[in-house]
This record gives sequence, structure tokens and C-alpha cells, in this order.
Amino acid sequence: MGRLRLTIAGKLLLGYLPLLLLAGLGASYTLLTLARLNQITGSIVEVDVPLVEAADQLVDHLLAQDSYGRRYLLLRDPALEEVFRQRSQEFRAGLGRVLEIRGADDSWAPRIGALHADYESLFDQAFALPGEPTPEASRVLRAKQGEILDSLRAESAALRRVRNQKTLRTSELGRQAFQATVILGLLGVALAGTAALVLSRSITGALRRLKAATAEIAEGRFDRAPELDTADELGDLARAFSAMSVRLQRMEQMCLDASPLTRLPGGEAIEEEVRRRAEAGAPLAFCLLDLDNFKAYSDKYGYARGSEVIKTLARTLEHVVEEEGRPEDFVGHIGGDDFVLLTAADRFRPLCDEVIRRFDGAVPAFYSEEDRTRGVIQGVDRQGAPATFPLLSLSIAAVTEPSLVHSDPIRIGEAAARLKERAKAAAGSVCVSDRDGATWPAPQGRTG
Repeated sequence: MGRLRLTIAGKLLLGYLPLLLLAGLGASYTLLTLARLNQITGSIVEVDVPLVEAADQLVDHLLAQDSYGRRYLLLRDPALEEVFRQRSQEFRAGLGRVLEIRGADDSWAPRIGALHADYESLFDQAFALPGEPTPEASRVLRAKQGEILDSLRAESAALRRVRNQKTLRTSELGRQAFQATVILGLLGVALAGTAALVLSRSITGALRRLKAATAEIAEGRFDRAPELDTADELGDLARAFSAMSVRLQRMEQMCLDASPLTRLPGGEAIEEEVRRRAEAGAPLAFCLLDLDNFKAYSDKYGYARGSEVIKTLARTLEHVVEEEGRPEDFVGHIGGDDFVLLTAADRFRPLCDEVIRRFDGAVPAFYSEEDRTRGVIQGVDRQGAPATFPLLSLSIAAVTEPSLVHSDPIRIGEAAARLKERAKAAAGSVCVSDRDGATWPAPQGRTG
């Protein structure tokens, strides 16, 4: 199984996923514990406390009822009997509340109700007899009252135990929830710290390698590009660094090989570009540009003026390619007055036409008014004999044959040299192509 490949965001998410799971687990446990605590507390408040209070009130009602009953037996005051009956109703109402809280299935309240009914019946019998009750009747009344009180107090004690147990349970649940929260919190902190340490070491390690590689590239050691076998943004950055180092190396080579006069790529860079495009196999036009009558011009006007002519042609080529060409078009300076234009085979003619048009438009400015009016200059030929020479013009030889442009630079150069001789044999600025053997001048002839 291959190594998991994640982006930095994915790694961060994966690193903190255990923490998120722990947080979710802790939150779920806390919510469940709170729900249980709420349930127990609700049971205490809504059931246990009211039942304990009701049991205590039943004891109070029974004792009060017994007190008023015995006083009635002594005094025979009807008001005391009425209070006795009221306490009896309060006792039965208290039993009703117990049944309402516990439900109809409760057996304790009916049993107490039956005992209380027997207790009242004994008082009714005593009320019906004149005078004080006999000792036997008093003993029976006390026994029945004691039975009821014992049952009430036993039930109240049992209810208190249940309430206390529930209270202890809530305390235990709170303690357990606190302990679990602390444990999960500490575990989450440990996992978060571990994840942060691992991720930070991974990221900072990659950044250190990128920093070191940047320093190496800045020193000109372009083969020291960083290698990060990751699919995250740092890996993309490392691959971009590698591509940049290759391009910088090529640019440095081109700069070292560039012409000091025009700053255009020189011979080695041109050959490398030709080889690269030949390997790509795309339709290509290799255009060789050469100035006509340049030696005669330099002999008369001097080296500095000749250099200005060469720089003007270089700028013209650059401007035409920038404005009319494509980003992949290439301009190079072989040396002297020889230049190269590499472009697509279907675009070289309009580019060459525009170069000729602009250069021919600039030529008259290189001459004196007298020479510009005559259209020729006086000089000597290569044998030293007096001769007249036309004004500067431009010869372009365009090689487009796939079998040539996709071969080595030597064959391309030889084919371009043959076409250039044909171009130089024509008057004015012309371009000769091997595509159809055509020779054509610029759309607008030069002036002067």
C-alpha cells in the first residue's frame, strides 16, 4: 500500500481528527451525564421530596386528629368533633396526593387508608358511647394509631433513603463526569501536541530544504533543486523550484552566450533552442536575417554608427515579435549583422514582412541628407577599387521544410545560407522561402 498523499490542509485535518473525535466523545458523554443527572434531580424534586413531605404531613394530620378526638371524648364539644373531621379530610387528601404522585398501582396508600378508616371507626364507636372510653377502647385506639404511625414513619424513612441514594448518585455522576472530562482533555492536549509537533516538523523540515535549495540556486548551483516526495502544496512548490532552476539555468546559459551589443541570445542558445524545437516536432520556420551593404556603411560612417544599425535591427525584431508574434517565438543574434527568428511555419511571412517594413522605414535616418538623396554611397569594394553601394537593406532566408528544421542545426544553417545568397542577389529588402522558392519584397518599399 502506497504512502498516504495529502495536502497540508488534509494533513492538518487528519492530525486534529483524533482531537475532534475526543471532543465529540467528551461532549456526548457530558450531555448523556447531564441528561441522567437532570432525570435523577427531576425525580428527587418531583417525586421523592413531595412524598417525604406528604408522609410527614400525614403524621402531623394523624396526631392532630387523635388529639382533637380525645379532647372531644373528654369535653363533648361539637367544635372539637368538627376539627377532628377536618383533620380526617386533610389526612385523606394527603393520601390522595401520594396516590397522584406514585400512580394508581401504589399499594401503600390504600393500605394506610384502610388502617385510617378502621381508626376513625373506632373513634366513631367511642363518640357514640356516653362518658370517657374504657381502658380497653383507649388501648385499641392507641394500638391502631401506633400501627398507622409506624407505617407512615417507616415509609418516610424509606423515602428519605431513596432520596439520599439518588443525591449520592448525582454526586457520583458529577465526579465521574469531571474525571472523564479531565482525562479526555489531557488526552486531547497530548494528541493535539503530538499532531502539532509532527506536522510542524514535517512542514518546517520541508521549508528548511526549500530555503537551503533557494540559497543554492541563488549561488548559481541550479542542480541543487529540492526534492520533496509529497502531494501537498510544499511538494508543488518544490517541483516549481525544480522547474524554475532548470529555466534559470537555461536563462543563465543564454545570458552568458548573449551578444554584448544586443543582449539577445547567442549562437549556443540558438542551437539549443533549435534542437529543443526539433525534438518537439512542431512546424517550424528558421529565419536567417542578414544586412546588405553593411560593411560599406561601416567603412564610411564608422563602427559606432554601424553598431546603432545592428541594435536598431535587434529592437525591430523584438518589437515585431512582441506585438505581432507569439510568446513562444524566439529571436537570437548569431553575431555581426546576422540574426535568427524562430517561429511557426504558418506565421513567418507576416512577421518577416513587418520586420522589413519597419527596418526599411528606419534606414534613411542612418544616412546623411546627401547620401539619402542619391540613394547610394561611395566606397571601395573588397578588392579596394572605388564603387557605389545601395543603402542598407535586409535579406531574410526562411527554412520551413520539416525534414530540415527537425534535423541538426548544421543542416538548417547550410540550407539557410543557400537561401540567403538568393535573397542577397535581389535588390532591396527581400525574404526567400524554401516552401515555394518565392522571393518577395516588403509590402512597402524603402524610401530615400
